[in-house]
This record gives sequence, structure tokens and C-alpha cells, in this order.
Amino acid sequence: MSIQRGGGLPGVSLAVLMLCTSACTVAPSPEKPSEGAGHIGQRAVVSPEVAARAFDIVRGVDYLPFGYKEEGCNERALYMAMELAAQKIPSSALYAEGDLRPSEDVEWEYHVAPMLQIDGKQMVIDPSLESAPVTVDAWIADMRSPANVVTFFVPGSHAKKARRSGQPMIRSFDELPPFDKNDIMSSCGVMWNFLGREAPFRPEHRSRLLERTKALVAQLVAVGKLPERTAFTEEDRVDCESWEM
Repeated sequence: MSIQRGGGLPGVSLAVLMLCTSACTVAPSPEKPSEGAGHIGQRAVVSPEVAARAFDIVRGVDYLPFGYKEEGCNERALYMAMELAAQKIPSSALYAEGDLRPSEDVEWEYHVAPMLQIDGKQMVIDPSLESAPVTVDAWIADMRSPANVVTFFVPGSHAKKARRSGQPMIRSFDELPPFDKNDIMSSCGVMWNFLGREAPFRPEHRSRLLERTKALVAQLVAVGKLPERTAFTEEDRVDCESWEM
């Protein structure tokens, strides 16, 4: 069983948007969803101008192992959510669960990626699969999955805590829950590890990962999405290599 993340984004003309985030690995907890869970409903709504910024932000993420598709989607999703939140852009994580086969040599039990809503149309941003935003249906089709795929969502800050809770999507940045220090540490270590598996290996990407993690931690504290009392101390030393899982 493999897991995937990845990709880059060309420009897209936008109207009204909403955001989510996605990943892949062992299937999330099979808690029974409440009625309506799994259906794409409310989203973290942003304006067309903010949406354009969101596209640019995700397009500019140059330090994650998008080329290593076998695993790491939760962690990539969390980092993309952090990049957006650092600019006060709310996001959620959209999950697709099922027998997913994006290529002959990759199989997933689930996958997760960022998503936007434009004038009622949901668009997924998934650099590991797509070179541009695509509809949810196209995204699922590109994973060569059967018709019984289940989709559900969680706040972007909870990309590593996927649970089918059935709760409505957040509607604003204020509703985005804070990030978890342990999730950030774990994701940093996993990304450091998987950058070493990406071909060709680029050491500068690890340096950039460390640099961005430090910056994001400070920015998330500043915007109130990482409680200062649980933020990193000098003793913690933001050091992705030592957190490698």
C-alpha cells in the first residue's frame, strides 16, 4: 500500500472560493459519520482575491517531496494548510477513501488534498496528481477509483487527525482550529525523510523545509493558530532530522 502527495498550479480565473486540504496513507478512523457527512457542503469561504493568493501560495511551495508519491500526503496537506493559515487563509482537508490506484505501481487506501469552491463548483488542488486545479469528480477519476469512494473533510489544521465526524465545514479563518505542535514535529520529520527518497535528491530542499518550518511556527503563533504556551522553545530546536519518524 502506497501513499502520495504533490504538484504545481497554473493560473485560474476565479469567482467565489472555499478551501480544503488532502493526503493519503492507512485509512482514517472508521467512526460513523453523521447524516450528510462525506457530502461536500460548507467550506471555508474566501474572496476571489484571497483565492488567487491561495493558488500562488501553494504554487510556491518548493520544499515538499511532491515527486515521492508513495506516501506522505497527510504531512504535505498539513504543510500546505500551515502556509495558507500563516496568511490568514482558512482551509479544510478533503479526503477520498477507497481502493485508489493513481498509477500502476501506487495504491492508496485514501488520499487527501486542498480544495476550493468557485461559484458553487468544488476544485481540488493536488500537486501530486494534477498540474492545475480540477473538479472533485476529475480528481477521483484520476485515482482510477471505483464508484464507492467516500469523501469527507476536516479542518486543514487537523489533516493528521482525520475523523469522519460529520461536522459542517468551517466558514472563516476564526473557525479554523489551532495547529498541534506534535503534528508539526511529526510532519517535519516525515517530510525530511521522504525528501531523501525523492529522485533526484536535492539537499537544498531539506534546508528549505527547515527554514520554512521555523518561519511557519512563528507566523502561526502571530496569527493565533499555534498557542504560544505550546509553541516551540529553544530547547525544542526546530530540527526536522531529529524528528524523523
